[in-house]
Amino acid sequence: MTLRKKTIITFSAILVCLIVILFIISKCILTASFANLEKQSVTVNVERARDALLNDIDTLNCLAGDWAEWDSTYKFIEDASNEYINMNLTKNTFVSLKLNLILYIDSSGRIVYGKGFDPEKSNEAPVPGSIIEHLSLSDDLLNHREQKDGMAGIIILPEGPMLIASRPILTSEKSGPAKGTLIMGRYLNSSEINRLADTAHLSLAICRLNDAQMFPDTQAARSFLSAESPIFVQPLSPDSIEGYALLDDIYGKPALILRTDMSREIYKQGQASIKYFILSLFVVGLLFAVIALLLLEKVVLYRLARLSTSVLEISTNGDLAGRVSMTGRDELSTLAGQINQMLSSLERSQYKLQESEDNYRTIFENTGTAILILEENKVISLVNTEFEKLSGCSKKEVENKKRITEFVAKEDLDRINDYYLIRINKNAAPRNYEFRFIDREGNIKDIYTTAAVIPRTKKVVMALLDITARKRGEERYRNLAKKLREVDLRQSEERFQKIFQNSPDLIAIIRVKDNRFVEVNQRFLDVSEYTREEVLGRTYQELNFLSEQNDVIKSSFAAVKETGRLQNLDLKVKNKSGKVINILLSSERINLNGENCRVVMMKDITNERKMETEIARLDRLNLIGEMAAGIGHEVRNPMTTVRGFLQMLYKKQEYDNHKRYFSLMIEELDRANSIITEYLSMAKNKPVDLKSQNLNHLIQTLFPLIQADAMNSDKYIELELAEIPELLLDEKEIRQLILNLVHNGYQAMPNGKTLRIKTYAEDGEVVMTVEDQGSGIPSEIADKIGTPFFTTKDHGTGLGLSVCYSIAARHKAKIYFETSTSGTSFFVRFKVNTVLQ
Repeated sequence: MTLRKKTIITFSAILVCLIVILFIISKCILTASFANLEKQSVTVNVERARDALLNDIDTLNCLAGDWAEWDSTYKFIEDASNEYINMNLTKNTFVSLKLNLILYIDSSGRIVYGKGFDPEKSNEAPVPGSIIEHLSLSDDLLNHREQKDGMAGIIILPEGPMLIASRPILTSEKSGPAKGTLIMGRYLNSSEINRLADTAHLSLAICRLNDAQMFPDTQAARSFLSAESPIFVQPLSPDSIEGYALLDDIYGKPALILRTDMSREIYKQGQASIKYFILSLFVVGLLFAVIALLLLEKVVLYRLARLSTSVLEISTNGDLAGRVSMTGRDELSTLAGQINQMLSSLERSQYKLQESEDNYRTIFENTGTAILILEENKVISLVNTEFEKLSGCSKKEVENKKRITEFVAKEDLDRINDYYLIRINKNAAPRNYEFRFIDREGNIKDIYTTAAVIPRTKKVVMALLDITARKRGEERYRNLAKKLREVDLRQSEERFQKIFQNSPDLIAIIRVKDNRFVEVNQRFLDVSEYTREEVLGRTYQELNFLSEQNDVIKSSFAAVKETGRLQNLDLKVKNKSGKVINILLSSERINLNGENCRVVMMKDITNERKMETEIARLDRLNLIGEMAAGIGHEVRNPMTTVRGFLQMLYKKQEYDNHKRYFSLMIEELDRANSIITEYLSMAKNKPVDLKSQNLNHLIQTLFPLIQADAMNSDKYIELELAEIPELLLDEKEIRQLILNLVHNGYQAMPNGKTLRIKTYAEDGEVVMTVEDQGSGIPSEIADKIGTPFFTTKDHGTGLGLSVCYSIAARHKAKIYFETSTSGTSFFVRFKVNTVLQ
């Protein structure tokens, strides 16, 4: 198919698709718009018809009001005079007012006068008996809540629907009391409906809501009408559309359906507009397509045909020196220039190809490697001189006569055939491989070959390198290397054992299938306190080595199964004596003598964990100290003022009855001041007055005070003071430290127990020990000891030990404790050399 035909077909398809799409869009949008406009128009007409009916009811109501608010009527209800009847309730009155019923009812509910009338026959008719059912004093028709109240609307009677108006009978000045009720009625019959239709200029019909004889379309519309949606519109045919309105009776209940029908002029106009729009769109699109095709023919297609003819001539002649010509400065002229450049490149490539072929022939013949080319059927089509030397056959004997398989040893034949088939079909066979070559004399040679498929063909080029001598040398080398590896393996095992046994970390080898220890190093035995015989062949569960953390180990080893390794798992282990040790566990999977094992390395980080805990505690003390230094003095100043005024008021006679309250407030202020004093003592930057003193002397100075406290609480105290060197100490702070530790010891002991204070020198340090005979510190709160505001006492502040830790830190000392069920010992270690410096 020519480009010209393709262009015409493409333009036609685009035009048709565009018209179809625009038709669908316009039909959906415009049809919906016209339908909505039509519905709005019908709704307005239905409302207009309903308003005409309501206006008719209002007119009847006004008429009834004029007659009811009249002195003659007011008098008539009392005397029922015939004169009133003869003058006012005549035939002409009923005809002119279009009335079918008039009733005069007194205040007791008795009908004073009633008359029915048939306008079509122009004679009197009986009063409908069904209306009497509505004339009770409890009915809204007679029950007027105010003198001026009245009712008007539609009432449904067996004789037909009736427009009715009920008004109280008053004087002409609209004053009362009301003597009764005047009721006027007008049947909503066909003549009344026609009159309303003429008034609204619409086609109207009214039927009862429960009428079984109503039209089918009205029955369908009834289900869509409700108090919330009193109007419904539906098209019946392309030429007619109906509107329905729900009408309530005088009691507010749905009673009638008002129906109006209209011709669908708006819908028809919309359909015509859509047709004209599509027709005009088709004409414009067709005109545009014709003009576009003419321009495309002149500007593109004709010139493209010329260019195609020129290229075809050059291709037919095979003259790469020929060129094409094209005028203009557009894409076609650029394409012509590119074609000319391509022809120039082809001309140069043809020359280079010839030159390359000459070079290839030279290389092929003069390389030091045997080279051959295989056709698709494995026939050798070309060989070089080196192949003649390798095979012992001449080119004439081999080329296009022999297959490569004739030179392959029987043991390698299947493999070579498979490689050949995979290479030419998928090009996925190995490029380099070895096989055994059989020459003309039957000698077997080891050959290393490189094979590749020539691009865009199924020919294979193969380079054959004789490696027979090298293979013999490799065999001798392998025998020698085997002997050397055996020596290296023994040396490697010795080095591994030295590293394994002398590692500072705990190392164990565990068998995967049963988690039993295969080997452990000396460090593992030292830390675990087990012997090698107690460990090997047992599991970590049997040794209770992992401190009841078997679930963590199981989940971690499950992860090892996926990744093969585990790094830095933080665990706690127990040694044989029950001591808990913090470790970082890493694991690597290995193969040991054909068995899957895990090398487990454990680093002892117990000291690091203790250091982290101590640093965290010091950080909390520093934070409290900084807060104390910032706010302590600001709180004391107003407290001093308050205490002074309380003391002044305490001395006045008029407050004698309140002295116990003042005393209590002063005591509480003093207690708060003592807390602030302890709080301030934790300040990190609090200055200290260090002087060279003997710690024993300070303890002996405090001993009478400490002993008095012991006697008051029925406890005992003992001193064991060894000879110690002097230290640089702040006397006040050390006194406070000693008193805080002693008081804590007193409070921890029951009556009759003894507190012991010791001092001694050890490892270049001075150690002070305060030992009590209490019940010890529970393990669950041991980590919180020294935390500011943490206390187990009912009236404690939680600052005593925090102050002690702060004082020790300012003296570069260290506090720690040991506890058991027989008592607790607090140790304060002063470094002699550091302090003296």
